[in-house]
Amino acid sequence: MAASNIVFITSPLEAEHVDRMRNVAPAAIEIIHEADLHPPVRYQADHKGREGFRLTAEQERRWRAHLAHATILWDFPGGSPAEGGGLALAPKVNGCRPPAPGSVRWCSAWAWRSPTCW
Repeated sequence: MAASNIVFITSPLEAEHVDRMRNVAPAAIEIIHEADLHPPVRYQADHKGREGFRLTAEQERRWRAHLAHATILWDFPGGSPAEGGGLALAPKVNGCRPPAPGSVRWCSAWAWRSPTCW
């Protein structure tokens, strides 16, 4: 049976945290984390990464496919939909977990689409 909760991690996150998430309920939760889709980090717990990072065409294809497949996002995808970002490319998403306290404003703006933002 396929996992009903598909979490796409859309910002840099340390591997040990990804592993902990994957071990919670592997039959019920699929965690999508591909480190090469994120910019190099500047410091530990950096959820933005270095400025100027760009995806290759192949990475962009994977990024968009993961957004289209996910039901839960770990952080909000940055950028405009034309640049491979934004919630418009994530039609199945019904929940989001912003990792930074400043992300609460995004939850408020997103509430029209989904009440689940924790």
